[in-house]
Amino acid sequence: MLERFHVSDDEAIRINHKKMHNIVTQIFMKMGVNDSDSRLSADVLIYADLNGVDTHGVSNMLRSYVRMYQEKKINPNPQIKIKKETNATLSLDGDSGLGIQTAPKAMAMAIEKAKDSGVGIATLNNAGHLGAAGYHAKMAIESMNQGAHAFVEVPIAVTIEEMWEIVNTSERTQKHCMM
Repeated sequence: MLERFHVSDDEAIRINHKKMHNIVTQIFMKMGVNDSDSRLSADVLIYADLNGVDTHGVSNMLRSYVRMYQEKKINPNPQIKIKKETNATLSLDGDSGLGIQTAPKAMAMAIEKAKDSGVGIATLNNAGHLGAAGYHAKMAIESMNQGAHAFVEVPIAVTIEEMWEIVNTSERTQKHCMM
């Protein structure tokens, strides 16, 4: 962890993550984000905090996202558009949406492609910050558990434990996760 993010245990304030999720969801909704995308955004931020990725959690990223919404730099209700599609691939336009909302959706679309064709690849353009990569790693692991190979272009693991989870899932399922 970067030293600037380190807070000693005696200075740290602990907040119930379920209550924090509710508060973060409400903040996104105040920014004009719909309910389901607000909950998804809170999921990604809380995931980061619960997994020790403080740089991409609530305390660090939420204020940046709020500022981007206030400055109209990101679209609060993006409509992902399919620009090009094949049986196994998608090229997507994120409609200037925040990546913590659009990237999991793109990943889910790629996973659906993989269920049908054995591999699913999605590219996402015109989207903001993608958030904690580990959130996408969990989606890749789920895809491998469902019998499909996975490909992720962002750094997929932050900890050694996350990387081993990917390796172990690949070995157990005999499916590959390419990065």
